[in-house]
Amino acid sequence: MKNYERKITHIPLILLTIAAAAAFFASAHFLKPKNDAVSLALKNKATMNPIVSLSLSMSKELRQIAASYLWLRVDEYFHSTAVRLSENTEIVPLFKLITIFDPTFIDAYLVLAHHLAFHLGKTESALNVLKDGLENNIKPPAPRLSELYFESGWISIALKRDTQEAIVALAASEKYMSTECDQDNAHLAMRLLAFLKNSLTVNFDVNAYRRNLSNEDIHKKLEEFNICPHGHDEEGHEHGPGCGHDQGDTGDYDAAAAKEHKYSGQNPWQNPFLAARLQNAAVVYSALWLLLTLTMKLARRRRQ
Repeated sequence: MKNYERKITHIPLILLTIAAAAAFFASAHFLKPKNDAVSLALKNKATMNPIVSLSLSMSKELRQIAASYLWLRVDEYFHSTAVRLSENTEIVPLFKLITIFDPTFIDAYLVLAHHLAFHLGKTESALNVLKDGLENNIKPPAPRLSELYFESGWISIALKRDTQEAIVALAASEKYMSTECDQDNAHLAMRLLAFLKNSLTVNFDVNAYRRNLSNEDIHKKLEEFNICPHGHDEEGHEHGPGCGHDQGDTGDYDAAAAKEHKYSGQNPWQNPFLAARLQNAAVVYSALWLLLTLTMKLARRRRQ
């Protein structure tokens, strides 16, 4: 009889465990964004990289938090005086981990590519990093996609002396330029593209680039993209207020996805979409934990 009563008291625990498991998997589905622009690209790489496979088992929110934490550590180590930049190869895997956990982290691609190209002398590796960043952020176009093209064009002309490749990259940078882009980069991209188109010289002369090109036409071009050029001078620029991002050929993506995509690659705690989902998940898990605690207390009382 006692064994039968024990079995009866265990039934609520079993049912609650099943319900908790179902809620856990349901919440995982709930946390997964409806429009993860890079999920397909990640899945294609998962079979080649076990770390990518691991990241796919995590929700997008957890991946962003991990990437942001690594970014803080990288920033601290990158500016350390213990190792010279020209010898700092240990930091490269950390950068790559950031881009794996959050493939929309534009700054990670930019800094890693610059470090590889100008500090470590690995030009092709730098261009491959930028290529990965472009593949992961082209659908839909990330607000700062233009900066990846600009960095690719700058490396192509400054280190490879490849004028045609640089023009192609800078033309794409012009196509995807938006008010979310860094204004200094936008200004430099327009200047460099205009100079290369006018000269079409194989050998890039930095001094001629700085001396022979006026800012007037560049300012007019930037105005077409609603990037305020007021206060620009040759050495520095004042950053004007940002405007709405023109998504261009993004008709296949709904407005909600475009709004959330605006926060890609930024501090996750400043992302309202992430904060709302995490708050909802916390409420669900807290309720389940409270229900489990009450059920266990009732079961103990029945045993007594």
